[in-house]
Amino acid sequence: MALVTSDGPAAESEAVRMVREAEARRSRWASEIGSRGEQEKSGAVG
Repeated sequence: MALVTSDGPAAESEAVRMVREAEARRSRWASEIGSRGEQEKSGAVG
């Protein structure tokens, strides 16, 4: 049984889009933090 809100498929696709944006933001943060951590290990960051 598909998840259908009172607003219909449009609201469902909106929720999917929000989740995708959140995941993209999270992966971007992870890559930034990872590269920063590598710089600290190599001593590039004071």
